Amino acid sequence: LKHFPTLCLSLKDLVVEAHERSGGSNEGIEDFQKLGDAHDSVADAKHTADVVFRLLEANLFGQGKAFPVELVNLPDRLLARISINNIASGITDEQLREAFFEMKYLRDLEAKKKLPGDMEKSIILRPIKWKLRKDGKTVGSTYIDFPSREIATNVFRNLPAAKTGCGGSNRSGPCFHEGWPGRNSFMHKLLYFDCHEPTDSEGFESVQPAKKKRIENAPTCETICYGINASGNLKKTITVNRSKSSTVFGPYGRRLLMIQQCTGTRIIMKHLGKLTNFHIDGSTKEKIDNAEALIRKGSNGEFNFIT
Repeated sequence: LKHFPTLCLSLKDLVVEAHERSGGSNEGIEDFQKLGDAHDSVADAKHTADVVFRLLEANLFGQGKAFPVELVNLPDRLLARISINNIASGITDEQLREAFFEMKYLRDLEAKKKLPGDMEKSIILRPIKWKLRKDGKTVGSTYIDFPSREIATNVFRNLPAAKTGCGGSNRSGPCFHEGWPGRNSFMHKLLYFDCHEPTDSEGFESVQPAKKKRIENAPTCETICYGINASGNLKKTITVNRSKSSTVFGPYGRRLLMIQQCTGTRIIMKHLGKLTNFHIDGSTKEKIDNAEALIRKGSNGEFNFIT
């Protein structure tokens, strides 16, 4: 995928693109790979063979027709998607659905009949998948598919950014209200959710505690919107002594991440001899200036509370 070297697409995306370029019909292609087969190695192998046969049947091999090996843009299905990562243990699918479906923006769309159907059918929230991290914490991830890119991006813009939690510290400042650009120019944002504390060791989906409690120190969720091009048009390079670069970078890069999350910028650190350059990418001069100020503070050891 051009411009997105670290992003892996499904074979279905390639099939759809191939059919569109060849003038063929995409009828039935969207349901070609059944839901739930994505992580089944046997099903994936069978699907790969089926794709080849389908392309042969469509005469995409031969007759001088080029087979696409590179997609320039993201598929429409991703542009209308928001993913949510690092979900705190104890948050249920129902709570997550309620948090989004009760948003004023979406309720107004539903009231004005600007959704293709009712909200439950128009907006698809996938079940949360839980995993145990190496640090012993259990976190979840999921994604939400919206009817259009416009709706997905407006939902993301209306999400309230976390007031702390940047760099993994509750002593940080707030996440920038618009979010910050990630490595692939997708916009990221930190959120907090109200959740229940888990009481059932057998799984989170079965947890039904009677009392709702807000976990103030719960880790933030990280949301990603694929429909917003977050590339900044302003750039600036800040140079510090290499001996101070680790003070800015912090353990596992968390201090530098905090600066990006708080200022809405993307920062790349590169060593050059005895100096270190911090290349700042932002959409406004104010963001650039704020990032520079925090880098200066970081080089003076002001963010040593992030350990």
